[in-house]
Amino acid sequence: MGSLRVLTAALVLSCSADDTGVLKDTADTTSEVDTGIQCVSDVEDDLPDPYAPTVGQEGACDSALYWDKVPGAVSFFLGDFTVDSCGDVSGEEAWVLFPNAKWQEVGGESCVVVWNVSGLLGGPLQEGSLALQLSLTVDTMATDCEPNADGVPVYVGETSVTVDYDVQMNSDGTAVFRYPDSGVQLGEGSWNEGHLTYTSDHGCKFF
Repeated sequence: MGSLRVLTAALVLSCSADDTGVLKDTADTTSEVDTGIQCVSDVEDDLPDPYAPTVGQEGACDSALYWDKVPGAVSFFLGDFTVDSCGDVSGEEAWVLFPNAKWQEVGGESCVVVWNVSGLLGGPLQEGSLALQLSLTVDTMATDCEPNADGVPVYVGETSVTVDYDVQMNSDGTAVFRYPDSGVQLGEGSWNEGHLTYTSDHGCKFF
């Protein structure tokens, strides 16, 4: 973020006579003004790991209908965000996938899709509620899910997206993420004065 620098230009016009007696204009001059605004993220990230609830959940969909007949994966979404003193949000969202036997037969493996996140905070980061307006772009270097046999990635259509969340922050340090239009819960996590996390419940995704 850095300091906000405002470049102001002033045209200084003066008239003077040269040796021929012809009036001439002086050159333009410019100056820089530093407002001194610093956007910092100096709060320690001491929140629980949002990946932790996904550990050991490979069999969470074993009882799902058609789970043993159609390629699919146990699916979790999670987010890990930092909020600086100017209300700017950065971090990542991730989609964790654990393949069933049918997807493994065609090359499916446990993997994660990662999106880089930037956005804005609506409201103060304190107990109560706030809004998040986020832009997400797939991080191809951090994503390790292989495309299918036709070269199509699992995140097709979701390379760059925008999302809005409502976040309820409780006095015990827990947080609940919901979609603002429907009120449907996305996941639960934690918060402090500079960070927010969530992890969704598992889903059963078919491919």
